[in-house]
Amino acid sequence: MSAIKDLYFGNIEPCNLFVKKDSEYQQLANEIIELEDLFSEGFNDNTKKLYEKILEKRCRQESILEEDLFSEGFRLGANLMLEILTKSDRQFV
Repeated sequence: MSAIKDLYFGNIEPCNLFVKKDSEYQQLANEIIELEDLFSEGFNDNTKKLYEKILEKRCRQESILEEDLFSEGFRLGANLMLEILTKSDRQFV
């Protein structure tokens, strides 16, 4: 099947890629979780709820950014292909 058909039928899902357990990204994610837990230990219930709302909003904000960056990267790749296939700016031959 072609990549376009795979994308159409939902067989390509970049947002569901898994992170390697020993990667720098995963290590940072684990450290952030530990720090968040330490940070919120002394919070009362109201403060914990407020902090959780902040984290939820930040997560949504990052999700929007990731989606936009993915789209821009896809567009850039398509523009590069178009330029490669359609433009000839050679000085020789």
